[in-house]
Amino acid sequence: MIGLKKSFVAAAGLAVLVAMVSSITPSPGFGQGPPAQRVLVVNAASQPVPIIGAVRVADSPRTPFDAQLQLTFAEGQKTTGDFFQSPPAGKQFVVTFASGFAHLSAATAASFRILKTNTGGSTVAVYELKPVLTGTISGFVGSEPLNIYLNPGEGLFGLISRDTTIGTDADLGLSVSGYLVDVP
Repeated sequence: MIGLKKSFVAAAGLAVLVAMVSSITPSPGFGQGPPAQRVLVVNAASQPVPIIGAVRVADSPRTPFDAQLQLTFAEGQKTTGDFFQSPPAGKQFVVTFASGFAHLSAATAASFRILKTNTGGSTVAVYELKPVLTGTISGFVGSEPLNIYLNPGEGLFGLISRDTTIGTDADLGLSVSGYLVDVP
């Protein structure tokens, strides 16, 4: 009787151990099937694949570029700016980052803006770089990641403003960077 009781306790202990191990052992996951496969579309020249909207080729050769503006304030002037270089014919600028700095003698606030203009010179987009006080008296910096496509004939204008018209000894600058690609 005692031998049967020990066997029963041993069997129950073994069952509990198997249940615990099976509950903490990870089971295989079920995915969403095989990975996506590429599809090759082949049409005759007389039946091209219709494309709607702009097409950008991600694998086209990229040439890095950066451009800077050094600016000053005239006495009585609250805002100053200038155009960055324009893309050459057949090329497109893709602006991915902009930054600005301003060391001002009397101002307590500064703002940095990048304006995109169309071929007619009208402003079509404004990008604000949030200014941050650098810790020095009237020193400001600002930077932002951007995604601006600039075609030949379009312009990029850098603009810095301050909250006063006093002083001309400001040290100001804006820069943009990105890459140059062939026009799609």
